[in-house]
Amino acid sequence: MLIGKARHSFSPRGIQAGKWAVGLAIVVIFIAILTMILINAHEELPGAQRRFE
Repeated sequence: MLIGKARHSFSPRGIQAGKWAVGLAIVVIFIAILTMILINAHEELPGAQRRFE
C-alpha cells in the first residue's frame, strides 16, 4: 500500500570476535576505574562497624 517492498541489506562479512573482545575489555576496564574512584571518593559511614551488634 503506502510502503513498498522492504529488502534486507545484510552484509556477508562475519563477526569480528577480536574487535568485540577489545571493546568489551575497554568497557570493563573503564567501569573498574570508575568504581575505584568512587569507592575512594567517599568516607566510611559513621557507626557502620557497629551495625551488627
